[in-house]
Amino acid sequence: MDERLENYLKESYPEILPEKFHFECGDGWFLILNGAFREMMSIKSMTRFKDALYPEVMQIKEKFGTMRFYIAPLDGGQEYYDRIYTIVTMAETLSHRTCESCGRAAFPQDQRWMKVHCKWCQTDGRPTFNQEWVNGCLEMIEEEKEYKREYKDWMNDNE
Repeated sequence: MDERLENYLKESYPEILPEKFHFECGDGWFLILNGAFREMMSIKSMTRFKDALYPEVMQIKEKFGTMRFYIAPLDGGQEYYDRIYTIVTMAETLSHRTCESCGRAAFPQDQRWMKVHCKWCQTDGRPTFNQEWVNGCLEMIEEEKEYKREYKDWMNDNE
């Protein structure tokens, strides 16, 4: 995964991702991961789970064309466990139909090993599609940061 995208996820979710964590998957799954981590944080913020530990991601990689999500054992009760693992299952399922390189809709391709690539990444293999994806994600990150700054300023002005 592009270093800038990795850094964004690590900076945004330090409670979930260890400092020296390294993603073993492509850029195309960035939005799936970002969404999954946001959902995990929102579950952890629920009052009934305030005493539970944050889920700690041990490894995220591609295996047999699908994302594999490995989390340290959870302590927080069955409901907490079920909710977190529902998110993990959702992320893994979405990855099976999302190009690992550029994030477009895709189907698993069986060549020497199973990979999920869209028809453009599969046939052309051009890095331009991936770079467009990374640039789009980086723009989204900057827009989100700007929105948070504006919201914070607005809140300060209205106190």
